[in-house]
Amino acid sequence: MVRDLLAAEVERLEATYNAGRPFPLVEGRLPSGPGPEGAARGAQLRARNRKAQQTEQSAPAEAAGDEHLA
Repeated sequence: MVRDLLAAEVERLEATYNAGRPFPLVEGRLPSGPGPEGAARGAQLRARNRKAQQTEQSAPAEAAGDEHLA
């Protein structure tokens, strides 16, 4: 099923972007996963998201503690 869907999408892309001609064949294996730069960017993004999530989780607790003082 996946092979048929992929073949149909490749044919659509060839018609749209390559005047209906087949794309050139790719020799060898394509690399899987991100390269070193992409992996580093992903790690930075995950760290930033964790920090933001921790900040959001601590902010409501601090705000709730201040309400009883008013």
